[in-house]
Amino acid sequence: MTPSARWTRAEAAATAAAWAEWLAARGGPEQTVTAVVEDPALLAILLLAALAARRSVAFLPPGTERPAVEAAMRELQADALVSDQPSLEPDVLLEARQERATGGRDPLDLAVPAPARASGPFFHLRTSGTTTGQPGWVRVHHADAIWAARAMCRLAHYRSGRHRLVFLNPPLFHSYGMSAFFEYLHVGSAFALPRPGRAFFDFLKVGATVTTIEAVPDLYAGLARLRSNPAPALVHVGIGGDFPRREDIRRLCRHGTGVTVSIRYGLTETPSAVAHHAFALDDEHADWTSSGPPTPLYRIAIVDEAGAACPPMAEGFIVVRGRHLAEGPGHGSRRHVRLLRTEDLGYLDAKGCLHVTGRTKHFIKHHGFRISARTVEEGFLVNEAVADCRARHDGAQLILEVVLRHPVEPAALLRDAATRLPAYALPDRIDVVPAIEKTLTGKTVRA
Repeated sequence: MTPSARWTRAEAAATAAAWAEWLAARGGPEQTVTAVVEDPALLAILLLAALAARRSVAFLPPGTERPAVEAAMRELQADALVSDQPSLEPDVLLEARQERATGGRDPLDLAVPAPARASGPFFHLRTSGTTTGQPGWVRVHHADAIWAARAMCRLAHYRSGRHRLVFLNPPLFHSYGMSAFFEYLHVGSAFALPRPGRAFFDFLKVGATVTTIEAVPDLYAGLARLRSNPAPALVHVGIGGDFPRREDIRRLCRHGTGVTVSIRYGLTETPSAVAHHAFALDDEHADWTSSGPPTPLYRIAIVDEAGAACPPMAEGFIVVRGRHLAEGPGHGSRRHVRLLRTEDLGYLDAKGCLHVTGRTKHFIKHHGFRISARTVEEGFLVNEAVADCRARHDGAQLILEVVLRHPVEPAALLRDAATRLPAYALPDRIDVVPAIEKTLTGKTVRA
C-alpha cells in the first residue's frame, strides 16, 4: 500500500518476477544497475526483482541530479540506470503497471539467498560515515540481507502475529528501511510505504488501520502533537536512528492497551539490527536507554582508544563482530568473520545489553568539559514549547538552535533547563530557527 496505489502480495510478486527477467537479461551478479526510484512501492518491487534475478543494484535517493547519478555509475562501474523519473533519461523507465497475479505466488518465493560468491550479487548502499568516519559506498550481499532477516525473525517480537499492517517510515534505499522491510515481509505483514519527505501526511491517510510503525523519533514527535488519535489500531512502535522521547510515544499511544515498543541499533554496514530491545509500553521498569542484547548474527564489544576491552558499565567505542557485515567494493573474496569499530560510544551493562551514549563527533568540548550534544538537547526537549533543537559549538560559544511551538523567551527556556542540566551544559546563546536540518532518514544534521 502506498498513497497512490494498492498492491496485493501476489501482484507485487508477479510484477517483480517480470522485472527480474529483464534484469537478468542485462547481465550477471558482477554487473551493477543503478536505481533512483521515488515511488516506494516500485522500489520495494525492484528489491524483490533484484533478489530473483541475482543482480547487483546501487541505490541513490530520489531527486539525485543526473551528473551525480553518472558519477556514481562511474564509481561503481554500473552499466544501466533504472528510475521512475523520466527527467533522468533512464535506460529503463519503471511504471506502476501491475502484472496479473497467477499461481498464488508470494514475494517470499523471490527472497531466496543467492550463493555467497565474491562477485555478488550485492545491494550497494551509500553511507555518510557518521558511525564509522568512512563515508562512501558499502555493499551488502543478497544472501546476507536474507539470512539477517531470517535471523531477526527468530526473535519473539516478530513471531507475535500482531504486525498486520506496518507503516515503514525509513526509505527502502536506507539500511534501516531495507532490513525492516525484509524482516516484516518474512512474517507475512502488509506495508504502508510513505513517499520521501511525506511520512507525516501519508500516515494521516492510512493511520486508522496501521498496527505497527517503524520510524525515527521525529515522526513520533509530530504524531504525538495531534489531539485526535491517529492510530487507534496501533499495537507496536519500533524506533531506530536515535533514542525516542518517551513522552512522545506515550502520548501517541495514550488510547491503546497492550502496546509494545522496540528500540534497535544498527548501521549501514550491517544488514540487520545489531541490538534489539522490545518491551511493554506500560512496563514502568523498562529501560528506555538500552538498545538491548546483540541480535543472533552479531557480537558486540566495547573497547578503549587503544583497542583494549572495557569492563561492564565502562564507556568506550562500540565494536561489532560478525560474518554478515557489509563490505567496501575493494574488499577481497573471503567471507570470514569481520570486525567493525564504530565511532559510536556506549557500554554493556551487567546483562550484556548495549547502551549507546553518543557519537564522538556529537560531543562538544566547552570550558574544559566534554558535553554530549544530545544530552543538552534532551534537557530542552522536555519543555512543551520546544518542538526541536540542535546543540553546536562555534569555537567559542555553546549555541542551541530551537524550533518553538509557541513564543517563549530564551531566558525562560534556560531557567527551565537549569533544573535538569549542570551549569556547564547550559548554552551561552539560544537561536530561534524555523527548522532543524535533517537527513533523508530523519537524523539531525551535524557539522
